[in-house]
Amino acid sequence: VMPSDNPSVAYITEPIEMDGIITGYQLLSVKQEYQTAEIVIIPSSISIGPSVSPIPVLEVSSELLTGCTNATEVEISKGISSDVKNNLTTAIANNNRIQKITISLNDIGAVDFTNDNLSLTEAYLYENDSYGANAIPSSLFSGNNKIESVTIQGAIYEIGEAAFSGCQRLKTVTIDY
Repeated sequence: VMPSDNPSVAYITEPIEMDGIITGYQLLSVKQEYQTAEIVIIPSSISIGPSVSPIPVLEVSSELLTGCTNATEVEISKGISSDVKNNLTTAIANNNRIQKITISLNDIGAVDFTNDNLSLTEAYLYENDSYGANAIPSSLFSGNNKIESVTIQGAIYEIGEAAFSGCQRLKTVTIDY
């Protein structure tokens, strides 16, 4: 199945059903022929055909990125459910080659940036105009000893208390408005 917003990577998925109706998908793994990609885009929804409306990704396997040996960057599509947080964070942490993440400010709750097992050195956070949620939450990166650079693109109205406290390797925080 191809994600609706990235036709260059395909996933092995499992439907999530309620009363016999598919309400969402779980991403299990990246298909083997796509595991050589350097950038992996985690979709927020999946289309199973051109005439079918996209169905949301509701779950992510913690083993999602295990076979992606060339992946150095993960992009999280707009609108990803924050319910995937634990497994998505573990999936990124399980692949210690991934050093950069791109995610909208509205969706940053989908990743636990304080997880000691993450190898991320760079984060790119962008404004999600359609929702207007443009704040950096308190303690977002607190205690992350690997992050070196954070770029925030767009207008933000607040940086929460201790958002970057204890980030010993953090060299730059760039706000690009």
